[in-house]
Amino acid sequence: MPAGSPADWEGEAVRHACGPCCGLTHRIGQGNGDMRAQALRLYRGPEDETAEVPSVRMSADNRSVTAPASQILPLLADALRSQRTWLADFAEDEVTISADLYEVLMAYRHFRRPVA
Repeated sequence: MPAGSPADWEGEAVRHACGPCCGLTHRIGQGNGDMRAQALRLYRGPEDETAEVPSVRMSADNRSVTAPASQILPLLADALRSQRTWLADFAEDEVTISADLYEVLMAYRHFRRPVA
C-alpha cells in the first residue's frame, strides 16, 4: 500500500486481491478497482409500514393495531417455526379475533388431538 492516508492514494498502483486468487494491480480511485472506503447504509424497511397495507389501522392511543389476519398469520407461523425467542415477550398479550375464527380454531384444536 502506498504511504499516507487513503485520500493521498489517488492514482497510485496497488496490488491486492479483489477476489479469490485475483492478484491484479489496480489504480486507486480509477475504474472498477476503486479501493476508497464506501459508506455503508443500513436498510430499515419501508418508511411507514401502515402505508403499504391500507387496511391496517392504528388505535387512537397508538397502543394497538387492527390488521388483516392474512398479513399477521404467515409472520407468526414463520416466527414459531424458526423458534424466535422474542415471541415469549408477547405470550401474555391479548389478541382480539372474530368469533368465527375463534370457533374454527377451537374445532381445529379438538380434532387435531392425537389418537391414543
